Amino acid sequence: IDLSAPGENIRSTTATSYSSWDGSSMASPVAASVFGLVKSYNPTWTNEMVQTMVLETADPIIYTVNSESYLEGRLGRGRVDSYLALTTPLFPNIEYVGEDLIAGNDNIINPGEEVELFIILFNNPEWGNADNVIANLTTNNSNITILNPTINYGDINVGEAMVTEPFILSIDDNINPSEGQFVLNITSNQNGYVEYNTSIDLTYSIEENNTLLGDINQDTLLNVLDIVMLVNIILHS
Repeated sequence: IDLSAPGENIRSTTATSYSSWDGSSMASPVAASVFGLVKSYNPTWTNEMVQTMVLETADPIIYTVNSESYLEGRLGRGRVDSYLALTTPLFPNIEYVGEDLIAGNDNIINPGEEVELFIILFNNPEWGNADNVIANLTTNNSNITILNPTINYGDINVGEAMVTEPFILSIDDNINPSEGQFVLNITSNQNGYVEYNTSIDLTYSIEENNTLLGDINQDTLLNVLDIVMLVNIILHS
């Protein structure tokens, strides 16, 4: 179930008069009429846009009205709300378009490093503006610590890309070279219980540290050139 609507004691017609009815046959037309109403006010919106705005503006009070334990989590986003579906500006559609990594000397994530991860977000030009975008980065890997898991991106207008301060990742020395799995949770356009929300799965490679101690010029060789460079560093420090 994605959406709920009133379905008890709904007044409707019979062959000769009026009567009250219960059930999904009464609830479904209530929800369907809201979809039609939103589309009529916004004829250029796609079906996905109409569906998004009707579902995301549904009122979670449905779970207070129907508080039985067996219904918990089973009534969809909430009770359809025609007023909010019509008056809430079109949500954004925020996409992940890339990242910039600062890690060690080679910008490759290795065990024992502290990594700066700049995540670039893009707001699809076909959708609405994104207001007060907040991104939260999580991981289930116990060998990765995210020192600042929440970053405020501010507003991202339609068709714009945005990058702000980096997430700081602390990679434990004992982590096995593999792939680090992350989830980026993004929220914006919050107005009471109504808000835009999306989650993006991210994967970054963690590679074995092959740094050769004493290889000052990073040519993968340990020779007299490294000694000369080291002496110069000491003399000029």
